[in-house]
Amino acid sequence: MSTIVSTEGLTKEDVSYLRRADDVYAINIEGQNFLRAVKRGTFGDAFSEDKRVDIPVPGNGEHGYFTNAWGFPWRTLRVGERLYLRWYPDAHTNELLRQVNLHADALFMDVQGAREKRPRSYLVEVQVCAENSARMCRPDAPGHFG
Repeated sequence: MSTIVSTEGLTKEDVSYLRRADDVYAINIEGQNFLRAVKRGTFGDAFSEDKRVDIPVPGNGEHGYFTNAWGFPWRTLRVGERLYLRWYPDAHTNELLRQVNLHADALFMDVQGAREKRPRSYLVEVQVCAENSARMCRPDAPGHFG
């Protein structure tokens, strides 16, 4: 899979997908970061299906990193803003969590408008989990989320 990164920022379509999505996930597939916008089908309509759009964004993630991003205010994003996902394994792990073999991974997102000199940084998600397949920043994750 090739690495696709938009240098122009969010398109009108990207912003529309993120604003209308029922769920948004941050995901890394084979070294490429994506925001995955999911619009759920209508309950009770046999012809209605879930729709998924993967929006490529730059970031420092590794293959297999995955988390929900439901808490971020996606409606605040504007056309042309550039995003950057910053994944931090064990960013919030403290001594107490280490004693019980837990990890506190964090995902931050930098947002920079065309006229801004410095990006704004937001905490998107923190996940506390054991070293298993449910961990947000898991090293050497097998398979891939397709």
